[in-house]
Amino acid sequence: MKPIYKIFATIILLILVNSVKSQDIHFTKFYDAPLILNPANTGNYEGNWRLLNNYRQQGDQVMPYYTTTTIALDHPIYIKSEKASIGFTFIHDNSSVYSFFSNKIYFSSAYFVKTTANSYLHMGLQAGYVFKNVNNNKLSFPDQFDRSIGAFNPNMHTNETMQKQFANYLDLSWGLIYSYVLEKCKIEMGVAMFHYNKPIESFLNEKNRLSPKYSSHVYYQQKLANNYYLKPIMLFAMQNRASELLSGVKAGLKTNSKTFKDINIGLLYRGGFLRTQDAVITQAGFDFKNYTISVAYDINIMSKKELSYSGNAFEISLTFNRPSTDLGVHKIKCDIF
Repeated sequence: MKPIYKIFATIILLILVNSVKSQDIHFTKFYDAPLILNPANTGNYEGNWRLLNNYRQQGDQVMPYYTTTTIALDHPIYIKSEKASIGFTFIHDNSSVYSFFSNKIYFSSAYFVKTTANSYLHMGLQAGYVFKNVNNNKLSFPDQFDRSIGAFNPNMHTNETMQKQFANYLDLSWGLIYSYVLEKCKIEMGVAMFHYNKPIESFLNEKNRLSPKYSSHVYYQQKLANNYYLKPIMLFAMQNRASELLSGVKAGLKTNSKTFKDINIGLLYRGGFLRTQDAVITQAGFDFKNYTISVAYDINIMSKKELSYSGNAFEISLTFNRPSTDLGVHKIKCDIF
């Protein structure tokens, strides 16, 4: 690794492990990671069960890449005509040159209430446990810069020490979603609060509490002629002074085929009210039988004068939705549009 990359990786790591203002993981295609977006999305579809897998790779300007992988499974439960659900999510995040790892396990549940003939309120809770650790052997600190060779020397003595290499804590979250369905249009609005219990997160034996993260999202889908549709989407998230705004539109075609059921493309923008412009994102996806496959690419548009460690990014997601086989189940049309 070049010296400048080591300096940069060290700075990023120190920010991550010492600051309570750190941001959570995020996906550009937030609509393809529903259980991470909002706990009330647990069971928010029609079918027997659903399996989701997301992968994000970013940082082509810093090697090796920053990666995030998630696996989620949820299952609806019908009690007479009422719908509830349970879900499980596993998240693995690798950042700061393979030296800072996070593993998160969450269990979620949701309950669906029919408010009118065409609208539903979804209420969700999520509880999990977070495991984080730092590998000092992968780091080089500023006092390990060897002037004789003009590079970092990991064999040199360092005065930098960490009191702990692990940080584990309980994490609680909740969410609400309102959906309204008509023949030619659908709308969904949701709000969520993560880290409701403000868990202690520190590698220095200090009682630094993780600040809550607030997020809201809106989907609107309008059916056009010949089975075409437009779907504007927006997500706004905020944690301390860090914020993120993702907005854009998807355009698609719902076919009459039993094989390729939906084909869509999209264009999104990431910026925010409290941050500079960040990226333009292109997205494409399709439904093949019971599978949904989607890819996205973030194109960094920050100016050269602005520091950007993330660089461009690539995402891919795969969803399998097992259709319902229980003919006696009363289905609620409250899927993610």
